[in-house]
Amino acid sequence: MVDFYIDGTTRKNDKGTIALTRTSKGWTQRAVRTNDDDDISVDFAATVNRDYVSNETEEQIMEWVRLDFKSWSVRASDLG
Repeated sequence: MVDFYIDGTTRKNDKGTIALTRTSKGWTQRAVRTNDDDDISVDFAATVNRDYVSNETEEQIMEWVRLDFKSWSVRASDLG
């Protein structure tokens, strides 16, 4: 189950949405769609698809988001 979503623009100017899900070791972060259409940009996915495995806190995850994204907004756990 997804814990929250982030809509944003990467430092490479790719726009999209990522889903962050807590795991037993940390978090998974996956591209789920772009803001331009329903296809996930290869560049966007390559930039944002990650596994965090050091029991990071939500605050630590947001520190990484600040490095990858030049602008972003956090949304609740539904895409609607």
